[in-house]
Amino acid sequence: MKTAILSTTIGCLLLTAGLTFGANEILSLTSGGQNNITLNTGTTSFSLDVSSSWSGYSSVGLSYWLQVPTSVASDFSITGVSYGSTFPNGNNTSPATVLFTDSTPAEGAASGFTLETRDLGAVVADTNNPAAAGTYSDTAMTINLSGLAPGTYTLEATFSGSRISEQSESGNFNDHAFASPSTFTITVVPEPATLSLLGLSGLGSFGLTMLRARRKG
Repeated sequence: MKTAILSTTIGCLLLTAGLTFGANEILSLTSGGQNNITLNTGTTSFSLDVSSSWSGYSSVGLSYWLQVPTSVASDFSITGVSYGSTFPNGNNTSPATVLFTDSTPAEGAASGFTLETRDLGAVVADTNNPAAAGTYSDTAMTINLSGLAPGTYTLEATFSGSRISEQSESGNFNDHAFASPSTFTITVVPEPATLSLLGLSGLGSFGLTMLRARRKG
């Protein structure tokens, strides 16, 4: 009986904890409504949209930072950051061109990643009128690329360290970290012209091989 009562008590406590802390904060990174994009080599930029959703409270704003693989950090930059109507006031508006330069784990960089150091989040126009729970379009930006080789790369929001991405609850000092990781996948493929040249090269090699075989015969 004691065991049953204890189990019930623990279950109730866990349920209460879930209701209290399980507010389900999600930061979504999309382009054209998708969380991934395929680009040809030589593509110099694409648009990225950021939205947030949460439940259980009203919010006065959010903070977030993005990070990319360290091996290609110098090939990424951010420009043209603009904010939606829900959180119109950017936490930071400079530098205008945002670079990925910080690979310090304590700052929020995941293993093998380098982050930018401008808080891309924003706050409401009037703190007396916070945003109710829901899903909102927060930020639109341009991601610039330079010299990315064919392959698959992940861009993601921070989820730890001093630059943790989070939603700010109104009326108190509670900040709710977004579920980790919030990711966006970039796949770079050779341009069609490059593939055609490779195909022609392959046919040429095959033709030479056949010609040599005939001469030997």
